[in-house]
Amino acid sequence: MRVAGTNTDPMTDWSVGNEPGRTEGTHSYTTGAMSTATGLRLSIRQTPQSVTVLTRQQLDDRRINSFADVVRTTNGLSINQYESNRGSIYSRGFKIQNYLIDGVQTLINEQWSAGEIMSDTVLYDRIEILRGAGGLMNGSGDPSAMINMVRKRADSKKLRATVTAEGGSWSHFRTTGDISSAVSKNGKTRARFVADYQQGGNALKRLDTKQYTLFATMEQDIGENTLLSAGVSYQNTLTAHPQWGGVPAWTADESGNIVRRPSTRRDNVAPDWSYWNTSYANAFVRAEHNFSRNWRATLNYSLGERRSKSKIALFYPYPIDPDTGQSFMSFYGFKIPVSGYSGRYFVRNSKNDVDFKLNGHFKVFGLNQEVVVGYEWWREHMVANGAPGNTTLAATPDINAFTPHTPEPKFVTRGNYINNVTTQSAPFIAGKFSLHQRVNLITGTRAVNYDVSDYKNRTNNYTMKYRFVPYVGLVVDLQKNISAYGSYTTIFNPQNYRDANNKLLAPIQGNTAEVGIKGEFLRKRLNFSLAFYRMKQANVAQYQGRVPEDAANPNGLQRSVYGGVPGVTSRGIEAEITGEITKTLHIVAGYSQFILTHTGTDAVNSLIPRKQANLFLTYQMPGALHNLTVGGGLRWQSRIYEEQPTAIALGVPRLTQKAYMVGDVFLRYDFPQNWSAQLNINNIADTKIFSPTEDGMQVYWQNPRSAQFQIRKTF
Repeated sequence: MRVAGTNTDPMTDWSVGNEPGRTEGTHSYTTGAMSTATGLRLSIRQTPQSVTVLTRQQLDDRRINSFADVVRTTNGLSINQYESNRGSIYSRGFKIQNYLIDGVQTLINEQWSAGEIMSDTVLYDRIEILRGAGGLMNGSGDPSAMINMVRKRADSKKLRATVTAEGGSWSHFRTTGDISSAVSKNGKTRARFVADYQQGGNALKRLDTKQYTLFATMEQDIGENTLLSAGVSYQNTLTAHPQWGGVPAWTADESGNIVRRPSTRRDNVAPDWSYWNTSYANAFVRAEHNFSRNWRATLNYSLGERRSKSKIALFYPYPIDPDTGQSFMSFYGFKIPVSGYSGRYFVRNSKNDVDFKLNGHFKVFGLNQEVVVGYEWWREHMVANGAPGNTTLAATPDINAFTPHTPEPKFVTRGNYINNVTTQSAPFIAGKFSLHQRVNLITGTRAVNYDVSDYKNRTNNYTMKYRFVPYVGLVVDLQKNISAYGSYTTIFNPQNYRDANNKLLAPIQGNTAEVGIKGEFLRKRLNFSLAFYRMKQANVAQYQGRVPEDAANPNGLQRSVYGGVPGVTSRGIEAEITGEITKTLHIVAGYSQFILTHTGTDAVNSLIPRKQANLFLTYQMPGALHNLTVGGGLRWQSRIYEEQPTAIALGVPRLTQKAYMVGDVFLRYDFPQNWSAQLNINNIADTKIFSPTEDGMQVYWQNPRSAQFQIRKTF
């Protein structure tokens, strides 16, 4: 704990327990510090890249309950949720694949999902998002973005508890308990426990989701200079009748032309026997020791395991024949009926991570310098097994009179699709060096050793030794509270996408350059940023269609095929303002725009909106109504579309979701004795929105207007 009587700057004080980035209980829309970009304790203004921090107050006010909600509400990020349990997440034109919990990597495999987009935010103090390359702290990865979820801590010496109950549209119910306290008289041993249960809230008919989340953590002070902490978390999500893909987007008119098929936002064509159950368990241990107020060492160990078990079906992979209500393909003017496919899947993804850092600061010629040196090792074992079902036309219901009571297919012998181990180890060093009172150089490098052992196909084994990932940034204080910055870094990323020959694509190669201006205003309660960036990549995976998983069984399970797109360049601009305009008025506002080109065209990754804007305000009423806080916001994005070679060959037009705007409303009233009531209405204008699937054949409707009402009691 911090030594009593000291008068030190929390940004430069490395004493145990000092966390200037903490947001819980501050009621703030911004944070004092973050370290996701460089491992250095920097303010948002001092970080030479685009960053966004979703504080605990933002998460509560805006009811950002899931990881998908995090993406939808963050400037410059987008999600294409193409089915009930999965979605593709993007930033600056590329998929996001780098995720951290407390700065420790947790890999997410979209294709073999374990329900990550439904991960609950109830465990976190804040969520830090770095846009652009994060190679200095993450080794390999994409230059899209890196998302760090920072857990709540057991740091309260007094009993503190919060209980909430919530109800809403489509039988939504949620209850949460969060209690923390000292468990020893001197307060040196502290504990915290969080439990959350929720169900419902899905607009799709028969889609039934139940989710359990548990979190327990303890902290132990050892003297004044050492802190030990440990904890476990567990989330279990049970989904009945999940939508695999969407509902068919196309049908044929009387002339045989492919035209849009009408559907409602509540249509669900999943059979009664389908389910998709997922879980994520994580255990962690952390030790911190400060050698003085200027130096601190941290050692982390984390063990995580994601599991998924599903039985799912996609009955209608192609346009619908209006006469039969089943999918068809056109061949010389004849309609050839086509059955869908189904499968049982079993996925296990376990990951061990060890991370060591030594942070400190010192003075040279009277100027502050800060360094971090460290080492990280992690090992991930990914296993995906499956058994295709013998889905037949006879067992496929007529979609025009759909019944979910369809016979369950027989599933063939269970087979292995993925069984590999990925290991990465990397020493790294970074520093913030004051060249002048107004000029700071932030630079460092990471030396990555990367190894993939593919137990299913040894030809896919991959080893790389000491691949250096450089980082350099310059921050110049134009005024006391306004800075200009520039940064440059390269990055690589081994990919988990396969070509038509079932071979892994070579790693993505790329570089990122960014310049901008940042400002802190109103005693650092309000942050502003304006950024311009350019990223150039080679060998970026691009979806090219689907082929049979087993070439000897062309009617069996299919898999996605990707090819490398060389020379992809992303250029864009981002602007953001977050924080407090006054003590009673909070704001989050942002705008992002980019162009993604390949050989002079802007037709790469068309499922990503090129322009986005968002605004959210809250205002605490004055005078007699001071207990009432009102707010709301708008989210707008430009059009997205999909047209694939397979769809074009079948005469299927481009599937386009036009530009749209969504409005949300927020009300909270604070009663005496720490009671409060809150109402959130999302999509208040009931805007109709869908996400196209990557093959351009289905649409997945997003939720219509919904409301959630919450009662909260704080002790």
